[in-house]
Amino acid sequence: MSRPRGGAHHFRSSVEVFALALVGGWALRTALYFRPTPYGGPYVVDPVKYYFHALLYGAWGSLLLVAPILLVWLVFWKRNVARCLAGCLHGGSIALLAAALIGDHFDHETQRFMGVHATPSFIATYRHVGASRDTVVDAIASDAGGAWLSLLLWLIIPSVFVGASVWRLRRRRDRADPSWRWYWAAGGLAVALAVPAVAFASPGGKFRIRRVEPYALRLWREPWQLDAARPPEQMDELVELSRAHWARATEDRSWDFSEPDYPYVRTPSVPAASRLDRNVILIQLETFRGLDVGHLNPERGPSATPYLDQLVASGTSYARALSFGPPTVNAFIGVHCSIPPHTDVNISVQLAHISLRCLPQTLRERGWHTLFFTGNDPDWDGERVWLTRWYDEDHFCAEAAEDDRVTFQKAADRIIEFGRTGEPFLATLVSATNHAPFRSRDPSLDVNQGASASERILNTVHYTDAVLRDLFERLRHEPWFSHTLVVLYGDHGWNLGEHPNSPAGQRNGYVESVWVPLLFVGEEWPKVPGLSSTPASLLDVAPTVADWLGVVEANPWRGVSLLEPVGTERTIVVRRGSSNVIAFGADAQFSYARNPDSGEGELFLASDAHQRNDVGESHPEVVRRFNELSDGLPELHDYLLQSNRIWMPATR
Repeated sequence: MSRPRGGAHHFRSSVEVFALALVGGWALRTALYFRPTPYGGPYVVDPVKYYFHALLYGAWGSLLLVAPILLVWLVFWKRNVARCLAGCLHGGSIALLAAALIGDHFDHETQRFMGVHATPSFIATYRHVGASRDTVVDAIASDAGGAWLSLLLWLIIPSVFVGASVWRLRRRRDRADPSWRWYWAAGGLAVALAVPAVAFASPGGKFRIRRVEPYALRLWREPWQLDAARPPEQMDELVELSRAHWARATEDRSWDFSEPDYPYVRTPSVPAASRLDRNVILIQLETFRGLDVGHLNPERGPSATPYLDQLVASGTSYARALSFGPPTVNAFIGVHCSIPPHTDVNISVQLAHISLRCLPQTLRERGWHTLFFTGNDPDWDGERVWLTRWYDEDHFCAEAAEDDRVTFQKAADRIIEFGRTGEPFLATLVSATNHAPFRSRDPSLDVNQGASASERILNTVHYTDAVLRDLFERLRHEPWFSHTLVVLYGDHGWNLGEHPNSPAGQRNGYVESVWVPLLFVGEEWPKVPGLSSTPASLLDVAPTVADWLGVVEANPWRGVSLLEPVGTERTIVVRRGSSNVIAFGADAQFSYARNPDSGEGELFLASDAHQRNDVGESHPEVVRRFNELSDGLPELHDYLLQSNRIWMPATR
């Protein structure tokens, strides 16, 4: 019988088991990133961007699981540990790490097959509406990444890890203990490798972290999803408030709220005929602020957007359009699906499993071909899973390196090619150049020296404006362009320190962060050209486009069609954050924002486009109304998102 060993001996044994778990985890992640998806496409377009972070974040997750046991060995470093206790602790660490490997692989395969993490709410949803057992078996058997390989990896990797760990522990019983310095070096190396390399400090790193994080951390980070079934205390009152709030936004009375279990769903009472002779082009303009667009803010001086200003003559520009503020994915979901963001999480990532009814998906079903072009990596913030649901084609122009000219040229080539088939289409183009820190792409187009961020942004805005001119010049000669509607909108603004109580870079709800251009341009656009002072939102894009195309069907959209008269009592409100609240909005007379320092609501006249003079003391009832709406409506909205009650599942 072997004698009891000290903590130093067991520490090294645990480190070796940990190392074996890392090898198993790295094997699973290699199989994830460098295998095709079950349908033959790449899991991510640029795997190197994610793979090494996945390895290191996986190491960090495994280290967290074994850290308590390693601490025990450190406490008993020079003292013998009873064989029973040592066996239990080693067995427990092997079991935890094996469970982590099993969970990681389950999560990986869920992402490969469905594009989402296997979160508790996802499992709860698809337990009831998911595919049958036969369908799952067929999918695994026909996996383009290897028939049955998903199951084989699930069985083999954890089993090999357990067997190798047990063998290694038994083989070490009679070996001499090395110097204690080795243990500290090994532990320190594991921490040094895992912690800083997860991109905690890198800009935008949170999206990559959420994509690559190990399953155990994913479950730990999102416990709120387990509470999704609990409705607000004033559920009925909030539903009525929400429906009345939408009804006041439009004079269109041809809709009925028809689904008690899905409070947003509206059914039209007046049928319409789809206009398959019309096309739509959506153009998302990165960080285009209303403050930097010439015709929206002539006080800025010589316009950096002469072409955008010129387009107003052939369409409508909504001078008081609001976005949701950064990040871009808020606009991505809001424009496509006419759904506001969740208060605390990103729908594109944490709620990718829920049912939404979105514009491209609707048009595909009606006969439109859908195309998407971007210079931003759509894997970064969870967009790809949605793109595969909505678009017939999605093109990531990695070679553009976020240069709008390259991306838009490629988009124009394909749009022209498809347009000549005579089939109707929806094409979405996403710009990228005008992004912080606003580096000039073509100095010959610069309008200033770029000494400050507020100057540099005008240079990059002007560059994208010039790219837009080139795009329109290429497309306008095509025969289909005369019956095409082009919608241009900014995804969000950016705080460059315009308000003294909100330093540059801080998220806020003032105009610099949320005011964006919104233009509808086209020969068949029926409204009088020019500027409109009607309060508008990115939520209005999908309803307006669908209305123009004659696509009128049941939907849960929270925006309104701007082709219909907008209600004089329309109030737009948006809220982000539960602790550090960002809230803002507008109605016909005022704009509203919560002070980021005090948390108090501030009110500004609609004519005060720069929000310089707070008039809230003179209109306390209006401030109170905005406060109540920005508290009550998001409470209901968050619950409906988390409980998957925005739109009926496909099996309904």
